[in-house]
Amino acid sequence: MTDRNRYEDRILQAACKQFSALGYYGSRVDAIATTANLNKRMVYEYSHTKEGLYLAVLSNVSNKLLNILHEALPEDGHYTNLIDVYQKALDVLEYYEDFTRLWAWEVMAPTIHGPRILETTNAIFAHIKKIILQNAKKTNAPTISDETFELFQTMVHSHLLTCALYARESAAPDDSVDTSSQQIMQKALVRNNRKIMLNAISEQLGK
Repeated sequence: MTDRNRYEDRILQAACKQFSALGYYGSRVDAIATTANLNKRMVYEYSHTKEGLYLAVLSNVSNKLLNILHEALPEDGHYTNLIDVYQKALDVLEYYEDFTRLWAWEVMAPTIHGPRILETTNAIFAHIKKIILQNAKKTNAPTISDETFELFQTMVHSHLLTCALYARESAAPDDSVDTSSQQIMQKALVRNNRKIMLNAISEQLGK
């Protein structure tokens, strides 16, 4: 790895940490440079602008998430239970917190680059739906209705916000609250929200 590549990797990691924790508007290039242990001039040489750096982070995080999703849910895989497909998709989204937090920031404080995140979420849902339809065709199993899939999408969006809140609070906990108790409550909220969502989807699939 060349020095330039090492610097780029450090800059991207520092920028991702900053943007996912504070959003685009709350982030500062000075803080990114400090986290990367580089001077601000080197950060600007890489991205030219804060906006360019944000776009680089969005592209990097989106590509990583889609790669993880395709590994967890390959198109040629065999799935005996549709609910397993939904569960694996949720596992990926919950695991990759950087994307979840960036997505949540775009919901709460949109930028003109929000469509990049929307493009990724659309690709995620398109991949999941393709797998479900292909599997139904292979196994002659009943497929899902558009209404059921729309319900899944809506509930995933709600779940992502819950996960993002948990991830954000874990990264910067409130000193006035016992951290261990706070994290236990937040994890319980995420688990309960996920359980409610999967139960609702299971009921729809059973109809």
